[in-house]
Amino acid sequence: TCASCVANIENALSKVPGVISVGVNLASDKATVEYLVGEASIADFRRVVEGAGYSIRAEAGTEDTGGSDAVMAATRREIRTLKTKLIFAGIIGAFMLLIAVSQFSGGWSWLTLVLSNHYLLWALATPVQFWAGWQFYKGTWAGLRHKRANMNTLIAVSTSAAYFYSVAAILFPDFFAAGGREAAVYFDTAAIIIALILLGRFLEARAKGQTSEAIKKLIGMQAKTARV
Repeated sequence: TCASCVANIENALSKVPGVISVGVNLASDKATVEYLVGEASIADFRRVVEGAGYSIRAEAGTEDTGGSDAVMAATRREIRTLKTKLIFAGIIGAFMLLIAVSQFSGGWSWLTLVLSNHYLLWALATPVQFWAGWQFYKGTWAGLRHKRANMNTLIAVSTSAAYFYSVAAILFPDFFAAGGREAAVYFDTAAIIIALILLGRFLEARAKGQTSEAIKKLIGMQAKTARV
């Protein structure tokens, strides 16, 4: 998902005995490895990539076309998953934002009072935080296991701070009151951040998928035979 990921994967693969050169392309989500047959294998590459906290979607040899199809299928699944999570997080985030705007603008009504119940906001924010945003926690944990921080770490820390601060404000309001602070909640902030990041990831994945399909079509247009 970022230049740091590229560097981590390249470093991991380059340390495999028998590897001559490694190139990881962020735009196409592909790693190209030149290696000595007999000294390194696909199993070695998979082991070190997974050990670095990542995964391999498909394997393609120099004359194998099935690997490319598998990558395309995986990309389509990723796009569908991101779209579902984006819609879910976006609807709930927009709903919370409307409530927050209504509170600040003074547009109170009995409906706003009911919907602005902190426990209801907590219930709505929880699936956004830990279902729609689970991939950020997963990426953070994978990085921390190898003593690295990445984009996922930033997103997980920022949204978790807003979420758990809000939970503490609900469960321990007297603690905040004793310090002269209002026990405000920021569930809407965490939900909107996750929705915006998912929007970026969705647009990125869709652009990559369209580019890969276009390249595949261009390759298919090349001449199958030639007279020399």
